[in-house]
Amino acid sequence: GFIDFRTVYLTALVMALYTAIYIKQAWLAKYNLLFYALSLFLTNIYWLLPFYSSQSSFGTYILDRNLFGNPFWRIDYAASLFYPFWTMGKIYWFTNQPINPINWMLPILSLIGLVLLVYKRRVKLSIFLGILGVVGVILTKQSDYPFPHLYKWLFNNFLGFVAFREASKFYYFTIISYSILIGYYLDFIKKSKTVYIKKLTYFFSLIAILALSLINLFPYLSGRI
Repeated sequence: GFIDFRTVYLTALVMALYTAIYIKQAWLAKYNLLFYALSLFLTNIYWLLPFYSSQSSFGTYILDRNLFGNPFWRIDYAASLFYPFWTMGKIYWFTNQPINPINWMLPILSLIGLVLLVYKRRVKLSIFLGILGVVGVILTKQSDYPFPHLYKWLFNNFLGFVAFREASKFYYFTIISYSILIGYYLDFIKKSKTVYIKKLTYFFSLIAILALSLINLFPYLSGRI
């Protein structure tokens, strides 16, 4: 939150959804939640006070910018967690790049993980992660179909949304959802009673995830970027 207040905003929305779904448990922990909320406020008061007392240009710089990037964000980029300007070697700004096919492994494995959660009757967790993933994809696509006017309406009307002049920050929602769902999928496979399926599927799933990570990491290690 000290790096970027928008991170606090997004995290607060995630926690609000989580609290709403797990409302009984949240009520039992209401004093802890109150303590955390107060701590969050107090540790950010160093910029909140000057901001609300108009002694900072922060509001003009961050909150008065126009919406940007509609031509660049698409639903396929949002669902596959692919950054539109990433060439697998460097960032090539404002030129949409083809999606690396291995990126589609992420939504596929996440969907399998969600199905497994439902199968195991982890209803609340599946609702939480499902909503978070869908909302993340819908917001990150910005003005692409479906709901092409939703982001602009939120930008103009929803409290605090004006700070997000382009949609890339909402990858955050999708990443949280995918990471937990993929983790659940791997855990389910690892605990499978069928040894052959367990070993083969678990091995190839891990290899694919590691391969994607290394493809993205290699330009940093090699110094190309």
